[in-house]
Amino acid sequence: MSESVPLRDKYLALIDEIVQATLKGKISSQGQVYQMLLKGISVGTGEVFELVLSENLDSTQRRVDGETDELKKLR
Repeated sequence: MSESVPLRDKYLALIDEIVQATLKGKISSQGQVYQMLLKGISVGTGEVFELVLSENLDSTQRRVDGETDELKKLR
C-alpha cells in the first residue's frame, strides 16, 4: 500500500482483507493471519492498529446488536 494512505485507512483495509479471506475459506490457520499482520502492520504502529481494530469491533458489535433488536421486534 502507498505511504500516502493514512494508517487508519490502511489498517481498516487490512482488517477487511483478513475478514473477507476468512469468510471465503482462504485462511485455514492462525499462522496465515499472523503472517498477514506481520506484512501489513508497520513497525512502531501497533497501537494505531489496536485502536482501529477496537473501533472496528465496537462498530460491528453495535450493528449486530441493532440487527438482533430488529429481529426481536419482528417476532
